[in-house]
Parts: sequence; structure tokens; C-alpha cells
Amino acid sequence: NSLDAYNDSQKNGYKEIDDFCVEINIDKATRTIRIKDNGYGIENKADFDKDMLSFGDSRKEDKSQFIGFRGIGRISAVPFCEKLTFINKAIGQNHRNICIWKGETFKELINNDYKDTKSFEDVIKKIVVISDEESNDENHYFEVVIENYSKEVEEVIENKNFEINLRKLLPLKYDASFTKSEEIIKRYNDFMNERFQKYMCCIKLNGEELTKRYTDKEHILASDLIFVEIRDKSTIDGVEGDKAGIMWFTFNQLMTAKRNDKDYGIMVRSKNVLMGSNDTFADLCEDSSEHVASYSQLAATLRGVYGELLINSINLKDNARRDWFKMDEYSLGLKYQIIDFMKRLYKYRYAAS
Repeated sequence: NSLDAYNDSQKNGYKEIDDFCVEINIDKATRTIRIKDNGYGIENKADFDKDMLSFGDSRKEDKSQFIGFRGIGRISAVPFCEKLTFINKAIGQNHRNICIWKGETFKELINNDYKDTKSFEDVIKKIVVISDEESNDENHYFEVVIENYSKEVEEVIENKNFEINLRKLLPLKYDASFTKSEEIIKRYNDFMNERFQKYMCCIKLNGEELTKRYTDKEHILASDLIFVEIRDKSTIDGVEGDKAGIMWFTFNQLMTAKRNDKDYGIMVRSKNVLMGSNDTFADLCEDSSEHVASYSQLAATLRGVYGELLINSINLKDNARRDWFKMDEYSLGLKYQIIDFMKRLYKYRYAAS
């Protein structure tokens, strides 16, 4: 949402922010998570109130160009914390808007067996408080504070792969040690006729910037980089489908794998946000009626392969779980392009091995 808001501000005439960044700070002692960006904030109180209280609604007009689009993600922390607070300090304003969702009250309401039926509006009135306060701070920002997070959240944070998973999931920049990123970005920009950079964000975790984990030393293999231009399903009259993205990958001929490799496979990324997992290409083949190979063979095919499928298509819409796209003719068309690719990759690597 921070990146969406920042990109939208550019369309509305605001200047580019050289050091635009989203900071995630986790205080395990107080069980508090703060997520703050230095964007321009929400311009006025009416829009702030609407954005904070609406469900399944959004002011984003062309939703296909935004990462967030359902209008519900911002409150996903409510069941997992004592208090969820949104703080908005818009540029040029001498006050800040505050919206508090009372997680504890929410849990009491849904856990108790009330005999009388509460309306949705009544529930919201009980658990949400919106206010304004004066602020002499010249900075502009939007901040989310999750206080006293639950055991479920603690389990996620304490997982030894937490930072690795964040680096996979988020729309990050490539690391400076991955010089091939310049070629990837150029190939994407030239084919898609848009800047991939607008989907790359500076994100810091407890003060340290997160980047994608690819490096020249570890993730450029014998094949060097191979690029495939991706289009949506062609029309009946044979006209080429719309441009949907590019795929880049690199591999060794032999089907061997490094131990504890967290980066293997071709990551499907919609607007640079992860869809699915390292094994998504194998999963798509497994879910198809068309037999390619056994699942273990397909999974092995992806070991010793690194890459990304970078998708941005108005015809492909992320599904609710964000592990693939909503099932329609366009997502099926992409699925069978991937299955055809996996057939060839499996046969080649099996023969080479």
C-alpha cells in the first residue's frame, strides 16, 4: 500500500522522493511492530476516514496497476494484536489523523455468545476510534503500529527463515552484488514499455535495507541469463496477445542441488510481489491433466535453476491467496506456457544428467 500510494502521488503531480523508503521495526520486548513510510500521506481527513473504514473498496481507479486492490489487507492484523493504529501526516498539514482498531475488543465481540445480533456498523463503532491531533512535525509520513502482537505473529517472527521469507515476498530492489539486474531491468523495460523500477521499493527491517538475495557468484550459472518474453493468450484471429512480462532464468545442465538452498526455482512475481513458492512451476504441472513427469522429478528439475517470472498484465488478476492468478482463459494460457517450458527444461536437464 505504501508503494501504491507513492506511485499514485507521482501521477498527481507530487515530486519524486529520492530516499522514499518503508521502514519495518520490530520490538520483541514490547511486542510491537511499526511500519512507516516517508510518502506524502493521505491528503485530507475525508479520504483518510474513508480509507480506514471501508471494506473491499478502494480509491485506486486502475486497480490493475496497483499491488493492493481488495481494500481489506490493512486490517489483517486486528485479530492478532491488542491495538492496531494508523497515523497519517500529510504534506503541508499541521495535524495528523489517527485511526485505532481495538483488537482486544474485537476478539471479545466475536468470542462471546451474544443473544442479540449486532449490526456490522455497531461492531465497528465499538472497536474503531478516529481522531486528529496537532503536530508541529514538518515531515510527512504514514505509519502503522501493531501493539502487543499475538503468539501467532510471534511464531512467524521467530522462525529462522523469517527474513529470508520477507526478502522473497516483498517488492524489493536487487542487491548491488547482482550486476545482472541491470540487464533484467532493461529487458523488462524495453519489452513492457514501462519502468520496472516503480515496483522496486527500499524496505528496511530494523534499520537494515532488505534486497533480493540473488548474487552474481551464487546465482549466475553455466547457461548465463536466458530471457523469454511472455504474452497473454492470443486472440482467435491469430493476433498476438498483450505483453504480460518477461522470464529470466539461469541453470546448470546437471540436476544437482545445493543443500539448504532457499532461492532455487523460478519465482512467479506479480508486480514484483511473490506468488506461490519456489516450487510453483512444479505445482502448476502437478495440477494439470497433462502429465509431464512425477512431482519429485519436476521438483528436482527446479533445483539448480534460478530465475523470476515478472508479470504485469491487465488481464491477469491475483487470486485471493496470492499464490496464482484468478482462473480464467488468461491464467490458463500462462499456465500452459509454463507447462510447455517445464517439459523442455525437464527433458534437457534429465538428458544432460
